Amino acid sequence: MTGGGITEPFPPEKGRHPVMRYRKELGLAAACFLMALACRLAAAPNESAETAARIAPKLLRFHVLANSNSAADQAVKLKVKDVLLKELEQALGD
Repeated sequence: MTGGGITEPFPPEKGRHPVMRYRKELGLAAACFLMALACRLAAAPNESAETAARIAPKLLRFHVLANSNSAADQAVKLKVKDVLLKELEQALGD
């Protein structure tokens, strides 16, 4: 026992900070955490692929390309896109 009545689980090692006694345990805990994180991150792309496969039959994706980056060509592109969206909504329903 020390003067204040607090006992230490292990006798202190000479020249070492008390936290350093637990260095192996802290390293093991950090390694376990990193492994769990790596497993979770490895599973994420699989979940994304499953979600994409599930919703793909319900999606229609199209691109309207302008002839150039000029303001006139971009305006035509937006008009074409708006007309196509209206026609597709009517044809396919909501």
